[in-house]
Formats: sequence, C-alpha cells, structure tokens
Amino acid sequence: VTRVWCGFELNMAKQNEGKVKLYIMIPTREENRLINDCIREYGGSKRLFAALRGIKIEEAKASVEEDRLNILRMVNEDGGPERLNHTINDVLREWQLDVVKDAIVRLESESDEITTDIHLAKCFFSVGKIFDDRGHYDLALEYYFKCVAIRERVYGKDHKFTATSYNNIGTVYNNQGKYDDAPE
Repeated sequence: VTRVWCGFELNMAKQNEGKVKLYIMIPTREENRLINDCIREYGGSKRLFAALRGIKIEEAKASVEEDRLNILRMVNEDGGPERLNHTINDVLREWQLDVVKDAIVRLESESDEITTDIHLAKCFFSVGKIFDDRGHYDLALEYYFKCVAIRERVYGKDHKFTATSYNNIGTVYNNQGKYDDAPE
C-alpha cells in the first residue's frame, strides 16, 4: 500500500464489489508470519492494525510521477484521500480476518485432541479477542466459548485461565448490552 496504484486498485475493487473478485496474495512465509502474529501472539494483530491506520494514499509512490498525480487528482474528486485511506483499511482488515478464520479452521482440523488442546485454546482466545476488538461479537463469543470449554476440561472451573475466558465472555455480553446472557 505504499504504491499509489495498489491503493487505487483496492479502492476500485471495493467500489465494484460484486462485479469484481478481489484476491490479495502474499508469500506463504509472510502469511504464516501474519497468522503467527495474530493467532499465537495476539499483539501482532494490534501491530498490524496500527500499521493500517498509518496508510496515506497521498504519500504513496509511483514509478511514473504523472500517474501518481493523476490518481491523486481522481482521489480528490471522489471523496478525498481520507475516504480512500479508510476504504483501503477496511479491505485489508477484512482480508486479515478471513486469513485468521481460515487459519483457525486449519488448526482445529490438525489438532489430535481438540477437547484438551491447550495450544488450540490459546489460539481460540486470541481469535476471539481479535473479533471482539473489531465488534464482531458473535464470532468473538464462538471462539471464547471454544476456549473456555478446553480450559475448563484441562484446568477446571476455578483456574485463572478459565476465569479469564469467562471474563472475556462477560465483557462481550456487556458490550452487546446483553447483561442477563452472561454465564454465572
């Protein structure tokens, strides 16, 4: 997204959603790093989203200066750079969530014992947190409940990791205003 054409093309694909299919591809090594950062080390997701907030089409480069100026002129005529930066951000965030969803499905299928896989519980916790932070509360609850089920089975109801999982579930219900739905 440091290249003006890439940002412009993402914006055009989003504007023509339904007419065009957008594919974002990165090398396998980078995709694995993204998955590791987001799922296994939750802080990576925060770093990625912080980087996305820094997208500025008006600072993007082009190999031909005239192309850059023409694209920026069109951007200014179509809502300005702030709107385009926001659109690029949205597209890349949704793509990241899709990568995370696909990765967690793969991790589940690879687990030898899904009901007691502590590593998988940690991944569920991280994915739940990602969805919670993005306001996708139903998906957050789905992953938090999967996490708490494993943690209860392995650690018991009174363990601090289990309690943390219940706290996150309660927080999601609080964010939704569904105070009576929170587990007791």
